[in-house]
Amino acid sequence: MDKLTELIFLYLDGEATPAEQQELFAALSESDELQRQFHQALQMQRALDTERARAAAPAEVKEAVYAALGISVPNKSLVRRLLPYASTSATIAGIAIGIALLFPHRPNQPARTIEPAKPIETRVALTRPSLPARSDAMPTRQSIESFVHAPRTDAAAAMEQSAEADDLPPFTFERKPHPVSAAEPLAFRFASTRMGMVFGPMLTARSTEAAPWIAQLSYRSSMLAGTAPSSLENFSLVAFYRFDDNNRLGIEFRRAPYTLNIAQPQSTLTTATLSSVAIAYSFTEPDLRILGGVPFVQPSVGLSRLGPVAAISAGLHFPVTREFNLSVGFDGSALVYSSQVASTLSVLLGINVGLPIR
Repeated sequence: MDKLTELIFLYLDGEATPAEQQELFAALSESDELQRQFHQALQMQRALDTERARAAAPAEVKEAVYAALGISVPNKSLVRRLLPYASTSATIAGIAIGIALLFPHRPNQPARTIEPAKPIETRVALTRPSLPARSDAMPTRQSIESFVHAPRTDAAAAMEQSAEADDLPPFTFERKPHPVSAAEPLAFRFASTRMGMVFGPMLTARSTEAAPWIAQLSYRSSMLAGTAPSSLENFSLVAFYRFDDNNRLGIEFRRAPYTLNIAQPQSTLTTATLSSVAIAYSFTEPDLRILGGVPFVQPSVGLSRLGPVAAISAGLHFPVTREFNLSVGFDGSALVYSSQVASTLSVLLGINVGLPIR
């Protein structure tokens, strides 16, 4: 093999230096035979790449690599793979309907809309009475001298009336509107606010205390193209601590499928089902209702055996009872493995149960 032929193969392999590339290009511009050899080598390399991509690794090599990475390759039809999703959804829906029938949910809204009171100016005349009118309205202060008919001058009587009138505080009315949310339950409104001139206990929390711990179980159905594992292998279990009505923090155990390019003698795309442990945060807005559900956003960050995992879920909580909710939404997660990022997008169906643990 001469030097120019060696330069051709070095260039195709990406190992030629800039000086060698310049030498090869100069020779190609001068020799037609060298150009023919270059095109033959290029076609040969493309044919080898195509054959390498088509060839599959031996079965024993695949099984060994999959077993080492914990990869499960489904070999069932699409209908049989969708059966667990349908059965799980039907079971959760049946449980929710049964609980709703056994424990009917009472709405927190008041029976009638509370209309704001009219301004005090339209009901009470706030004109300040004159000094003689206020003096006449006062009960007369009589001393012992009045019983003996002690003589008094008109000037002394006028000064006494003026002093008594000045002791009266002027009639004032201070309006301080208290904004009350329309979605706030009436029972909680009376317990935590000041209604009219009655001063009730100013509570920092609602009168009926909710369970501080919440268990959340969610099953997912993959929306991406390709094979998807059973619903029993695509779920998440979270234990949340409720700080208030909006914020929750907990630990999540997640199991989800990811499409990875595993380095083998012949690189192939495969679906790996991995487990991960993450820290999850959930934000809900109980005062906002969309189609009867409470919106929520739940991000999480954790680790798996192959690398870090980040996920986010969003959807609606549909309350069945006070401590039991049915969740519907979308779930997306990403796995960073080696130099690639594998992602998954799923439809989420879950349940939330309050745990009365103090």
